[in-house]
Amino acid sequence: MNVLVVSDVRVRYEALSAALQARGISVMTCDVDAATRSIAAGRPDVVLVDHPPPAGLVLVRQVLTCEPSVLPVPIAVPDDEDAIVQWIEAGAAAYLTTSQTFDERVDTRDDVVAGEVQASPRAIAALMRRVVALSAAAAVAEPIELLTCREEEVAQLLLVGLSNKEIAQRLTIEVATVKNHVHNILGKLHARRRGEAVALMQGHGEALVALEGGSNDLDP
Repeated sequence: MNVLVVSDVRVRYEALSAALQARGISVMTCDVDAATRSIAAGRPDVVLVDHPPPAGLVLVRQVLTCEPSVLPVPIAVPDDEDAIVQWIEAGAAAYLTTSQTFDERVDTRDDVVAGEVQASPRAIAALMRRVVALSAAAAVAEPIELLTCREEEVAQLLLVGLSNKEIAQRLTIEVATVKNHVHNILGKLHARRRGEAVALMQGHGEALVALEGGSNDLDP
């Protein structure tokens, strides 16, 4: 297995390279500016990224764009949930925190090659929350994309709290036509009440619970 260490701090990449080479691992080193060229030339299996955001995040994305089979692993990541999620979203195959030892960093190289990632319970919880949030956003975005142009206009007016009669006046259409559009919007959003539809479009789960006892969907 070949490893590329990308770092602008000589003492860091020399120490990490020595630890890897002591285990019989082939190591290349370069700075951030030469990273993409080194990846194309050396075709490493793992790239250890020793550079903070935003440049480090850009590099991780570049690694995946240039060589999708290469596994980018940021090192010296703050032991902070938001920071860890940020790297994972950029495409990191694993990560190494600032509190980990050199031996642990070498072990992580072995884990990531095996398709495994070690993470703290706090980091796992943060990633789970992120997955839930993304799933909820995707569930709402897909049906919203199915709305017609007129339904989108009605939906926008629902968001600002207009009644069916007010929407009809604003769009110069019949109230019965507005009711039909509202009915179609509720169906596409899988909402039972107009309050639920508004909450879904706003993306606020708390609002959805609060509005479950709202008025009849088609009341003018």
